[in-house]
Amino acid sequence: RSLEKYFSFIIPEGSSVLEVGCGTGDLLAAVKPKYGVGIDFSIGMIELASSRHPELVFRLHDIERPEWIDKLDEANQKFDYIILSDLLHVLWDVQKALNNLRKFCHTSTKIIISNYNFLWEPLLKLGEHIGLKQKSPNSNWLSHYDIISLLELEGFHLVSNYRKILLPKYLPIFNFLFNRILVNFPIINSIGLINIIIARSQDQIPKEYSISIIIPARNEK
Repeated sequence: RSLEKYFSFIIPEGSSVLEVGCGTGDLLAAVKPKYGVGIDFSIGMIELASSRHPELVFRLHDIERPEWIDKLDEANQKFDYIILSDLLHVLWDVQKALNNLRKFCHTSTKIIISNYNFLWEPLLKLGEHIGLKQKSPNSNWLSHYDIISLLELEGFHLVSNYRKILLPKYLPIFNFLFNRILVNFPIINSIGLINIIIARSQDQIPKEYSISIIIPARNEK
């Protein structure tokens, strides 16, 4: 629910959105796209997402395999936003996946990435063992610096980067204190559970700029 709020704040309602690794499609539906496409390599997840959100489009696809891209009905479609939520840490070839995304980008496309902070690995594994967290594949535990470096290698530049969520379990009052207030403080912010990265293509930055000359005046009159 927290991720849905963060992504809904970043992505304006009515945008065209592609989610890679869409799972059940709940996050894609939460941002209320005008045109939304979710892709996943699991046929079971695609069937589940299609039944839960029939207003959206879901396709079977593996973003690490470029030969699959041309088979997509949306192969030539450009999107305003591309969501990669909790995905990069389970991919075999992150750089290849980022390279394959360029086909879906226009001049203003932004990529929104969320991934776990590797400092939380022991607690997350404990949560899986005691049943508080759904089990997930072994993670490559890329740090946000690693991800930013891979983005730069593929021609994307960082727009913003911040961490959220100190208390992943909902507890009234404490949840507000930790996740809305304390997580924004320096140093404490570095241990946030979720790292959110916003990036766009470097070669899509306008080459010509307008210029404003501001002259401070003591007495404008």
